[in-house]
Amino acid sequence: MFYVLFCITELLHLTNLEELDLSGNNLNVTPNIQGKGRFSNECIGLSRLKKLKSISLGDNNFNKSIISCLSALPSLNTLDLSSNHLRGSFPIQGMF
Repeated sequence: MFYVLFCITELLHLTNLEELDLSGNNLNVTPNIQGKGRFSNECIGLSRLKKLKSISLGDNNFNKSIISCLSALPSLNTLDLSSNHLRGSFPIQGMF
């Protein structure tokens, strides 16, 4: 068995990607260094994955700010956010 390290932003070049499983990787979404409520480049870049139908992000460290990132995925129909740090309520009507 071998492991390959890569930058998540490299996935954003796979514009025909339909399924993505990033579960169990201790990932999170953090505001960028400008601190103006914008998200990191990884979050903004997700909008390039227009054909993504299924994404598994379970068992990470996401909070409810991940919802804004995912709303830019027009083909998304399967989402796993289990075992993250989602607290409180958030609107989902009309997002997907």
